[in-house]
Amino acid sequence: MLKKIRRVLGSARLRGATATLVCAAGIIFFLSYHLGSSPSGLSPQEAAARASAALHAIANMPINAPFKIVQNGLIHIDPQSHFLLRFASVIFTSIFLGCFFYLLKGWFGKSIALLTTIILAFTPYFILAARSAGGEIMFFAPVAVLASYLVATKNISERPPFFLFFFCTILSLYVPGMLWLLLLGAILRFSRIKEILVEVEFSVVQYFLLLLVALIIWAPLFYGIYQHPGQVKLLLLIPAHFTTMTASLQSWLWMLSATFFHAHTHYNLIVDKLPLLNAAEVGLLVFGCYIMWSRLKLELFGILVLTLLITALAGLNNNYAMLGLALPFLAIVVGMGLRYLYIEWRYVFPLNPIAKGFAITLMSALVLMHVIFGIRYSLMAWPNTVATTHTYVVK
Repeated sequence: MLKKIRRVLGSARLRGATATLVCAAGIIFFLSYHLGSSPSGLSPQEAAARASAALHAIANMPINAPFKIVQNGLIHIDPQSHFLLRFASVIFTSIFLGCFFYLLKGWFGKSIALLTTIILAFTPYFILAARSAGGEIMFFAPVAVLASYLVATKNISERPPFFLFFFCTILSLYVPGMLWLLLLGAILRFSRIKEILVEVEFSVVQYFLLLLVALIIWAPLFYGIYQHPGQVKLLLLIPAHFTTMTASLQSWLWMLSATFFHAHTHYNLIVDKLPLLNAAEVGLLVFGCYIMWSRLKLELFGILVLTLLITALAGLNNNYAMLGLALPFLAIVVGMGLRYLYIEWRYVFPLNPIAKGFAITLMSALVLMHVIFGIRYSLMAWPNTVATTHTYVVK
């Protein structure tokens, strides 16, 4: 009996599960640390989010309604609490990170998936979006749709996974820009989605009921658009005013630069004009692009097209927050870069078990440096910048 217990406690599966749970708890603790007091004031966007979280306001302005409903429930506990106002973002961040880990686990294995998820979680822009009450974290909703799609394809004839995919998809349409990504995904994966619909074997009546459920869930969205038609532009990321072709091209190029190199202007959730990705992420991104170019050209092309589309929309709207739509896809390429380094190291020492541990240790050290940078950036540098102290003054 004792041997069985020792065997279970010493199993690789248990160690992996323990490491995952410890990392998840650590990330949630970090995101919640001094959440209400760093910074102590609210930005104009957060103040507007607090006002729009009321149910009557959600009915009139339903964009990001799932986020606002959760925020409304938390505000009722203590209307003056900045912690609870921002904690809605932590809840959705936990969901998105869990979905992201599930996605990568099937593609790269648990170790690389965990390291890549940590890299995404401690990317400074992601941290600040996750600790903000403005709803910027909802731009990371694509990972929830992708994860539910993966579950549905793995269990193609089962209805619960299909329902999960169905509800994630229709709820995601409350997020600005998601309609374009869903249409693009539907075009690229039309045959696979059709196969899923055939395998679940719904009758015509059941399909009608699904449509009815979707319309009921979308009812607040339709009502809000009816009350304020201008929300259609916000939902579709169509700018209120179009500029010249030259200015639009320039804005697009600056958004690309803000992602990888240098931002043109300051944004609330960055320090000065630093880019969204740091040097380590850009380096891994290069490795990831290299390996995808040699083995997964179609997938790389799709991610590049998505990145260009998202940065173009962000440029047209002059909105850095929209770049969050591209960050999960770029993080997947970063994970591919980590996977490439791991495979190359194992290729040099294929039969040495010590080499595997050493490779993981080296990559973990790289990720640890990234984590330290993200913590110092978000908890020390960003709250104490002049721009942040001037922006977060609303009580």
